[in-house]
Amino acid sequence: MHDISMIGHILYDVRCYTDDFPMPDRMSLTKGRIRYSAGGSACNSAVCAANLGKNVTMCGKIGFDDYGIFLIQNFISKKVDTSNIIIDYHEPTGISVVIINRDGEPEIVEMLGANEPVSVRDIKADFFDTKLVHMTGTNLSALMYVSTSAKERNVKVMFDPGRSVSHFGYSKLEPILRNCDIVISNRVEMARLMEIENERSAGIDEIADRAREVFDGKVLIIKQGSEKTIVLCDRSFEVDTFKVDVVDTLGAGDTFAGAFATALVEGKSLEDCTVFANAAAALKVTKEGAQSSPTREELEAFLDKVSAQVRYL
Repeated sequence: MHDISMIGHILYDVRCYTDDFPMPDRMSLTKGRIRYSAGGSACNSAVCAANLGKNVTMCGKIGFDDYGIFLIQNFISKKVDTSNIIIDYHEPTGISVVIINRDGEPEIVEMLGANEPVSVRDIKADFFDTKLVHMTGTNLSALMYVSTSAKERNVKVMFDPGRSVSHFGYSKLEPILRNCDIVISNRVEMARLMEIENERSAGIDEIADRAREVFDGKVLIIKQGSEKTIVLCDRSFEVDTFKVDVVDTLGAGDTFAGAFATALVEGKSLEDCTVFANAAAALKVTKEGAQSSPTREELEAFLDKVSAQVRYL
């Protein structure tokens, strides 16, 4: 039995670090060499949970090419189960070109390639032999099938729609969301999911009030980068994040999700899950790459040195 099953995009990341993002008709030089690594939201979360000692299986699609081989080898080296990965013999492995500026903020261009669509016929029954299913952005038919099948088996479902799915809005995603126990999103994506106009300027109170109306009875987590994390539930609360020197924020939200899922299947309270996940994300942003999440030893050593205040709303 798996501890956590994850489904979503699997990507080959090409990363460039610069002082400033490129502007039209202007050249930006990289700081050091271009880096190559594995990426994709679910992929990053899976590696995080595996780093923290969980038995994780990953479902997603790769192409039959050198990039796909690299990604499989990466999963094996990180001790993530690959038996639920699907190989597409016609489309190439997805690639993400990422530029990170001096503040650690990314700009991303993706070629999805083989990632979508994932056919429900290719999702094995073994995928649902798990304590928790975590879904990230992929085609809606796969998300509907996975969330429904998990719910029928009394498996807890966690969902981070991310930028690739949140734009569909609650009205279209409602059949999927009703199967979810926990929904995780950042502030802008949550505003988009709630179909709030002017999503980037919407205040957190407006977003939270709207989310309470829509997500009655579910656990809703709103990430705000370096600002406090808000958890809406039967006893809503907020948790301070940890102040660290930021190098690269790519994959920080995915690390949060992987660590939160880890703590949840270990039976920790929602408060402790959130502190645990905030700490993991804080350590990740101090290093380059989307999969530079901490080991269990690193995370526990960090938590021994710091404290986080939980305030009930």
